[in-house]
Amino acid sequence: MKIAITIDTEEGWKWDDGFPVREYDIENILRLDRFHDLCQRYGFSTSYFTNHAVFAEPKSAAVIAHLAATGSTEIGMHVHPWTTPPNGRDNNSSHASFLENLPSQLATEKLAATYQLMSEQGFQPTSFRGGRYST
Repeated sequence: MKIAITIDTEEGWKWDDGFPVREYDIENILRLDRFHDLCQRYGFSTSYFTNHAVFAEPKSAAVIAHLAATGSTEIGMHVHPWTTPPNGRDNNSSHASFLENLPSQLATEKLAATYQLMSEQGFQPTSFRGGRYST
């Protein structure tokens, strides 16, 4: 039997405070090594769907680079509109938290910003998952 695990690898915040544009942390990313080691030990392939906020922080980007180097690991792209540039006035609304609710030009710019940041760090995403159940 082969098992693949997908992980949304993203910033953390207090969900009760709405969607953060600037006030979030990446502490959860700094703890992925232990989880990843467990997956490797049992032969599970992993796909980390990683977003702009994670790649924008050098510490969390380094963790993702380390995970990618371990084998049986895919780094995919993930977009949270509220933390992905360009940011505008409406980034904190529930409606704007779904990529498909944004004007197509803005959605394209957010996808391009994430892709460019990943590429600058040596990643070419081979898969995509939209944040908040987006398509």
